[in-house]
Amino acid sequence: LDDFEDDERLVQELGVDSMMALEIVACIERKYKIRIPEERLVEVQTLNDSVRLTLDAITEAK
Repeated sequence: LDDFEDDERLVQELGVDSMMALEIVACIERKYKIRIPEERLVEVQTLNDSVRLTLDAITEAK
């Protein structure tokens, strides 16, 4: 995890494929007991994007 930057692109720079990305989102949803709408998944291009999307979902769930 220390080998990449928060704003590196998950697919292009880190080699995350679509199945890996879905698993990452599923893990986030389970951990924080939230639901991330499928239509918002295209917004996740970087680690920072996934953090922002997670925070949005947590805020909306309250």
